[in-house]
Amino acid sequence: MGSDLFGSLAESTCAALLVSATSDELITKGAYFYPLLITGCGIIVCILTAQIAFFSTSTIKKYEDLEKIISRQMWISSAFLLPTIYVISVIVLPESYSIGQKETVSFKANVSKWDTMICPMSGLISGLIIGFVTEYYTSMTYNPVKELIHGCKQGPAINIILGLALGYMSSVIPTILIAITLYISYQSAGMFGIALAAIGMLSNLPICLAIDGYGPISDNAGGLATMCELRPSARVITDELDSAGNTTAAIGKGFAIGSACLVAFALYGAFVTRTQLLKLNLNSALIFSGLLFGSMIPYIFSAMTIRAVGKAAEAMVHKIRQIFEEAKIIMDGDDTRIDMKKLEGFDPTNLNGVDTFKDCIKISTRHSLIGMIMPGLLVMFTPIIIGVLFGPNAVAGYLIGVIISGIQMATSSANSGGAWDNCKKSINSKIKKKIS
Repeated sequence: MGSDLFGSLAESTCAALLVSATSDELITKGAYFYPLLITGCGIIVCILTAQIAFFSTSTIKKYEDLEKIISRQMWISSAFLLPTIYVISVIVLPESYSIGQKETVSFKANVSKWDTMICPMSGLISGLIIGFVTEYYTSMTYNPVKELIHGCKQGPAINIILGLALGYMSSVIPTILIAITLYISYQSAGMFGIALAAIGMLSNLPICLAIDGYGPISDNAGGLATMCELRPSARVITDELDSAGNTTAAIGKGFAIGSACLVAFALYGAFVTRTQLLKLNLNSALIFSGLLFGSMIPYIFSAMTIRAVGKAAEAMVHKIRQIFEEAKIIMDGDDTRIDMKKLEGFDPTNLNGVDTFKDCIKISTRHSLIGMIMPGLLVMFTPIIIGVLFGPNAVAGYLIGVIISGIQMATSSANSGGAWDNCKKSINSKIKKKIS
């Protein structure tokens, strides 16, 4: 997640700088540093916000309080950033400027500093709302996950159906918000405005990464509690912490997906600027065909990565079965009978001089690297091939198709996964409380 979000920040900054380089007014006034100033001030704001979180820990009495304290950091950082962006805009930007290549679709004349200021603000506000819409659909304190928990009690098929429906429904509001942000930013400052909207959404990135990291830390703490054979109540506590982390991680994922969409459109704007396209007509056969082909790419990419995970899991299971066979464990139907005499002196980490853990690590590492070769080649070379064969108009349609299709898949999959994870944690926590 860290590399994903930092990548989005770098890409949106590059897109903004590339487009701003086409404006003589921004260059002569030194205002092309405007995107970097937003990011720099955002780091300072997030440091202050983190200190507020540390001082608030004494008020945490139960699980719901913890989740509120963590998610509240998004509100606080956004509240500090809005006046910060206003001050930077007033000081740095010229009264008006023109941007983009003249006589191309990227050109925008007479853009005021007030129009420009709206763009990062709209991105910041949209990111905030997307985060809390994601929280609503993935947190155990709201109805969607409660309904999913109730469905789990009826059977796995109902669980899958309700989880998929939850994910599909959760993509509605984020998509609307991104569409509104794109419209406002493009109308205000053209392609430069879209890049600034992405930077605005990513301006409180340090806080988003902090709340996203809470879940994995709690999850690993639970694993350590189990391996150290602590009392069952310790695992119950770490599971509740992990559940809060799952929700905040889901907020971070929704935020990452929304920012990635805006960044993709910002890079699309940089592409249009550099290729100097005179017009984009969706009725064009090349653009229409490219759009349809591009919308298929996220499905191919997902199929390749999921299949790679399946192959890695299959190899891992085969290796573990070999370990069981070496251990002389006899599988008989649903019963597992262990001959303890045969297991005397048995070390599962070292069989006949072979480090079994090392073999398992090799399997996961090899399959993860090999499995990503084809998806990577697909993403990198498909637009190049289309551009060489059919030109920039076809690539423009292709890029739009990829973005539109990918944002729906990403949002629904991430939210379904977060809701399922919290559903599992809730049921496990109740079982362990009864046992303890």
